[in-house]
Amino acid sequence: MELSDHFLSLEQDLIKKSDALKAKFQALNNETQQSLQALDTRESSISKSMSIVLESLEKTTKRSVSLAAPGAESQTEEPEVDDSEGLLMKLKSFCHKMAAKEFWVFVTARKKELELFRSELPKALADCVDPPRFVLEAISEVFSSPEQ
Repeated sequence: MELSDHFLSLEQDLIKKSDALKAKFQALNNETQQSLQALDTRESSISKSMSIVLESLEKTTKRSVSLAAPGAESQTEEPEVDDSEGLLMKLKSFCHKMAAKEFWVFVTARKKELELFRSELPKALADCVDPPRFVLEAISEVFSSPEQ
């Protein structure tokens, strides 16, 4: 009898261990599924973010190309700048061309946007070939005599 009790006890222990392993396996399987769902969500949000960034980049590229296109300087009417990105592109255009006089006219015509200029100007000057010279030429417009 002791031998059969011993084997019965071993069988019950094996069944308990098997059930415990099945439960752990199921828990790990559930955790894996949750992780995969989280990764899918993250991947889709990254894709959405990338498409938003690409759209913004395309708009910025189009603006840059239109500003740098031949004949853009010959436009008699300045395009309206309605947001900080447009303002930044316009300021960068002046800096790229080293067009200090045009820059000064643009800035003085928009005195109400002074706070916006203060935030965007350092970014635009970073693209300037010679920032100190550009700034000196721009402010020299203030001190130039009317005869010049």
